[in-house]
Amino acid sequence: MEKNLGSTEIERLSSLVFGRAIRLPLHAWVRKQTGPFFQRQAADGVGTHQTYIRTELTTLVETGMLDQLPRSDGDNRVFYSPNVDHPWWKIIDAAVEALAATEGRK
Repeated sequence: MEKNLGSTEIERLSSLVFGRAIRLPLHAWVRKQTGPFFQRQAADGVGTHQTYIRTELTTLVETGMLDQLPRSDGDNRVFYSPNVDHPWWKIIDAAVEALAATEGRK
């Protein structure tokens, strides 16, 4: 699995600022999605196991940053759709921008 937006620095910042190393990489990955996705896609997108992603996606649904879509008949996958207009995405955008600005300063 490729670790998109999952560098050591983003995981360190996420752990320090957001409480868990997976949060910021996952939020940044979700932010880039233009349509619905399911758990496995998110796990693959950040290079981790679905077990870790499930809890974080539930948290995003609870905050209103993500909508959980109804399941289709015969499909066991849970699909999610980003609520792109939620104002808290600005926090994620700012964190990703700040991280990009600080990379290479060490």
